[in-house]
Amino acid sequence: MMDLREAIDARHAIRAYTDEPVDPDALDTLQADIEAWNAESGLHMQMAVGLDDAFLGLKTHYGRFKGVHNAIALIGSAASVEREMRVERLRARRRAAEQDAAGPAGTTGDTSGDATGDTSGDATTVEEPNRASTLQALKATDASGEAVSPVDAALQEKVGYYGERLVLRAVQLGLATSWAVLDDADTAADPWWELEDGESVVWVIAFGHGARPGGRRRSKPMAELASVEGPCAVSDESAEVGNAQATASDATGHEGEGNSGGDGGNNGGDASEAEGAATTAATTANWPDWFVRGMEAAMAAPTSLSQQPFHFTLNEDGSVTAEALRGLFSHVGLGCAKCHFEIGAAPHAVTWRAA
Repeated sequence: MMDLREAIDARHAIRAYTDEPVDPDALDTLQADIEAWNAESGLHMQMAVGLDDAFLGLKTHYGRFKGVHNAIALIGSAASVEREMRVERLRARRRAAEQDAAGPAGTTGDTSGDATGDTSGDATTVEEPNRASTLQALKATDASGEAVSPVDAALQEKVGYYGERLVLRAVQLGLATSWAVLDDADTAADPWWELEDGESVVWVIAFGHGARPGGRRRSKPMAELASVEGPCAVSDESAEVGNAQATASDATGHEGEGNSGGDGGNNGGDASEAEGAATTAATTANWPDWFVRGMEAAMAAPTSLSQQPFHFTLNEDGSVTAEALRGLFSHVGLGCAKCHFEIGAAPHAVTWRAA
């Protein structure tokens, strides 16, 4: 079986499938992973196989699919996520109280192990996770400008993270996959999934034997998608070059997921790609190898409409902040990118700091 890094390279969005059944051993592996990761995440992911139409005739939000006989419904509850966030806020208050009790030495603002991003010691200023990036001074909004609540953003990120783990497992098993959004899935007649109170079908993963190979995948330059603070930060001269290249490469997409007709999305051209590679080399020369490897993997993650609406920052204390920017389903894409980043950075253990 290929390892996870190889699976990242092999994964493509495939929207047409053959009628060849999936090997029972592969299905058993996927089902075992679903059960284990449901228990770990609090999600309610469910799988169906061998159906005439696993999408039940429902329209997909974007993209045309053919021959989808097998699918995994990525189901979750906003109320469950809200409870988790409430527990984490209580833990943050407890940590803040312990720091206050410890005196000045305990209130240095070290957040290397603090998932809440609270640096003040004041429990009333704890930031909710997954707020939109301060890089663009945005509120948490989607591509249309509609507000996304912190709870919904956290649920979408979790779905992206664990859904992509299942995608990569399927690829390891020799299967093709694609992300998809099914319109009106929560009100479908006679669905094969079961929804408990408060649950919804956030996304769906199609899988099986692909009817055709995937296309070439492209990406924005790493210099646009990541930054480093502290001694390893890029020089002012390289930063200017990187910013100029980032502006020039806005039209360069990567593989669209669950929302476009094909796997391409390249509008930038080979010249722009070469310039981006040169800029990345100059910008990342002093970056830690594990962070560069993590970003290389994150850049291969699926995102809607090839937007790659995320930014990763290596903080001075060695923690990493991953932020969703404004874009279609950007928090789901962020979850996928964080999953890839951890795989690429291994064996380094990533410490996440919330934005």
